[in-house]
Amino acid sequence: MPRRVRPRGVIALFWVLASCGADPAGDTSGDASGDGSAPDSAVDAGPCEAPRALCAGACVNLLTDTRHCGRCGNGCLAGEVCAGATCAETNPTRNLSIGARCQARTDCGEGGLCLPDTWGFPQGYCIYGCARQADCGAAGACAHSEDADVCLLRCARSADCRAGYVCAPLNPGEPSVCLNDCARDPGLVCGPDRCLATGRCGRDCRAAGDCAAGSQCTGGRCRCTARTACGPYRSCNTATGACACTDNRACAPARCDTNTGRCRGL
Repeated sequence: MPRRVRPRGVIALFWVLASCGADPAGDTSGDASGDGSAPDSAVDAGPCEAPRALCAGACVNLLTDTRHCGRCGNGCLAGEVCAGATCAETNPTRNLSIGARCQARTDCGEGGLCLPDTWGFPQGYCIYGCARQADCGAAGACAHSEDADVCLLRCARSADCRAGYVCAPLNPGEPSVCLNDCARDPGLVCGPDRCLATGRCGRDCRAAGDCAAGSQCTGGRCRCTARTACGPYRSCNTATGACACTDNRACAPARCDTNTGRCRGL
């Protein structure tokens, strides 16, 4: 990825997009529905943290890497991008509905993903993978998160965004885009981080007071505890210090992989 940042909110892009990839095997192990089937995983991540996997001796992001899209060695054609572990054509004139309301992936059209209300995006939010700004057209901005580069809706002020969203850059120095307002559900959007008056989640901490109530500050990062309010059908994974799903209702229309605490199969 171009830079390593730790944005919260739109993803919680960090854990939401990590679970948005295509499900090549179609398995359901760790599924909170309790059907006992096996987890969906195209490759063994080895020493890499999902959604990254060890390919050709390096940790690569299977959701966005054009040389290893969805699985090691699956290269995209010239002019294509890897979006959600699937190779797709790059065409600035394609019909994008960036930031549009949605209930399912099909509402966003080819190459789109729908971030649902249950993940903290009021009335849903269509996103698209991008490799460069031109992929997002004039209405969007290619924003860099830790796990994926995605087109988000450009804005000049919060009034340009739908209710439940605020206008702010995902990362310092990037264009302002419509991001989900953490004030609606601080625990769901920010996890152990504190929801700021700007509607965005705090990134770093020096003391527990810089974190959400019940969370603790360790090594400059907020970590949840059993007292952190993580949002509906979520609880604290004390091993990772992150809020994790515990029930499929936290992930609808996807499902909860209780092995990782992440939503899968969007």
